[in-house]
Amino acid sequence: VLFLQIVHILNMTSAKIVSFLLHPEESLHSLQNRIEFETGISTGNQELLLETGICLDPRKPASQCVIDGVRGWDSYMVYLFDKSKTVYDGPFASRSLSDCVNYIVQDSKIQLPIPQLRKVWAEAVHYVIGLKEDYSRLFQGQRAAMLSLLRYNANLIKMKNNMVSASQQLKAKLEFFHQSIRLDLERYSDQMAYGISSEKMLKAWKEMEEKASQCAQAEDIGYLDEQIMALHTEIVELQKSPYARRQGEVMESL
Repeated sequence: VLFLQIVHILNMTSAKIVSFLLHPEESLHSLQNRIEFETGISTGNQELLLETGICLDPRKPASQCVIDGVRGWDSYMVYLFDKSKTVYDGPFASRSLSDCVNYIVQDSKIQLPIPQLRKVWAEAVHYVIGLKEDYSRLFQGQRAAMLSLLRYNANLIKMKNNMVSASQQLKAKLEFFHQSIRLDLERYSDQMAYGISSEKMLKAWKEMEEKASQCAQAEDIGYLDEQIMALHTEIVELQKSPYARRQGEVMESL
């Protein structure tokens, strides 16, 4: 029993937890098939995140979900998102009240004997603690999504900078190429005065000049730069949201 590996998946589309006993050397694809069977989310639309916001590596076994040295039933929580959805249906169904607590809620003025009242209060405290744990896990899942988004944003900005740098290099090379073509055509015109000409070479120069003009159109990346920066601004605004920060202190105060 001590060597069993159990992974807990929090389905962020339903706020429900599904648990799986990992088989020895089980692949991540195998685990995803089991998740699809339980949740109805196809493997292609599954995005599995650790609480650090790191996506699970499909090349590694499913045991990557389990962190060595950590104890606790919910210590191995993995957050499941559906990539086919941009808005999740809600609100999620919360825990149901016990009969005793629900009885008090319906009629708060009712008088109960002390022993029974203690039992009701204990069940009520247990219910509130359970709600706190549920919402804490949802907040942590939301934060994992934010951390993942920030990683994607960092990679996007890096790729944008590489794109701008490559575009500038291409622009410089095209300018040099156009100057070379113009110089060659001028020299060719001078040689034609002496009866030296080659229609084949002239045609090749014209074709190269036309291809270079097409490349000049491709290197115009201004609109891409604007779209990327607009997306970056939206992500930064999301990062400023109070929901993107740790909710530990807030939940503890409850």
